[in-house]
Amino acid sequence: MSTKSFEYLEENCYFDTACQSLRPKSVIEAELSYYTSSNSCAGRGNYPWAKKVDAKIDQVRRQILDFVGKGDDYSVVFGQNTTMNINLILHNLNPENISQVVTSEKEHNSVLLPAMSFARRFGKKLNIIERDELETPNLNQMGRKGGLLMLQTTSNLDGSSIVNLPEVVNFAKKMGNLVMLDGTQSLAHHNLNFCDSDFDVLFGSAHKMYGPSLGFMVIKKDLILNLEQTWVGGGSVQSASFEGWELIKIKEELHSRLELGLQDYAAIFGFGESLNWLNNYKVKNEYDKVSYQAPIVDKISKSLIHHGSNGEAIDYINSLSELLFYNLGKMQNNGIIKLLNQKPSPTVSFVAKNISSYELTQKLGLKNIMCRSGFMCSHPYIRENLQSGPLVRVSLGLNNTPKDIAKLLINLEELL
Repeated sequence: MSTKSFEYLEENCYFDTACQSLRPKSVIEAELSYYTSSNSCAGRGNYPWAKKVDAKIDQVRRQILDFVGKGDDYSVVFGQNTTMNINLILHNLNPENISQVVTSEKEHNSVLLPAMSFARRFGKKLNIIERDELETPNLNQMGRKGGLLMLQTTSNLDGSSIVNLPEVVNFAKKMGNLVMLDGTQSLAHHNLNFCDSDFDVLFGSAHKMYGPSLGFMVIKKDLILNLEQTWVGGGSVQSASFEGWELIKIKEELHSRLELGLQDYAAIFGFGESLNWLNNYKVKNEYDKVSYQAPIVDKISKSLIHHGSNGEAIDYINSLSELLFYNLGKMQNNGIIKLLNQKPSPTVSFVAKNISSYELTQKLGLKNIMCRSGFMCSHPYIRENLQSGPLVRVSLGLNNTPKDIAKLLINLEELL
């Protein structure tokens, strides 16, 4: 049983989507099409290829806004990756407007470390608040008004999400806080309500959404205008002289202030196709035949067929998550692993009782089963809060099948 978009996988089972998702064939072809039919710069040419690139990038910006449910009061800015984009915004924020930096205990280093760095550079209080069992940050611990709130909306450790995201964001905004969200783990597989969340910036990564290696942010235009911009050059200015420069002021082009120099246009082409692919994902188009022959998946195969038959990406990934969690739960009951997760999720982490995480993933790799091991860029939380060593992480993607999960589970039972 192979998916048509990922036929190149052959017998390999890839379970590291939380790091970066695989690319469907159509995405690879879209990226290649840029090089073969329009290899030119955006905003810098009057010839047909350049105009084609301009039109395509405008289209992808609109696709992203539609995907998160935002309108023309926001801009879409492309960049290298989420970490670079977070640091870019923090570097250009006016610290005089920030009373404190607030983040949570369960953050990826791409959020936690820039927050710590900003607080240290400008002598601001760093307020690390707790999250409850529903992942809701304890807003009563926020304290002073006028702070900067930085949160990861879905954990890269166990896939748990802030289910009441609009309530959290809008409460923080009423308190006069600037709100920056890391949505990298949410956007492809989690149905969070970004539309009704009054965030200032949402950071995302195309490479976690079945697209090329590319970062983007959905940012309020008013925030761009209020940045103390020190990084300038190329297309970020409207005019320049030996005495100084004038930044772009046209609201429809404010993204250019933060897109310094040439962008990865081929990646933007590919990302546009990955959004199309996600929005139109159909299980029946990806599988010639869905079958469940391995005994380990028989018990809930009917549930999987039911959820997957409507072809929606989130429904399908949730069904795979139930399958994986159900069987890993049995291993936990048998005392051979300890799960970090409390409920099914596309991202599951655990510690094995009798083998190190690094050794286990190495041995799985020899069977063409690719899982992650380590601290998942969340060192403080794993070491201090969980008081744990390295974890094994299994993160599902739309490239995975019930057969993949059966192969993983069978090999885990043999190795454990």
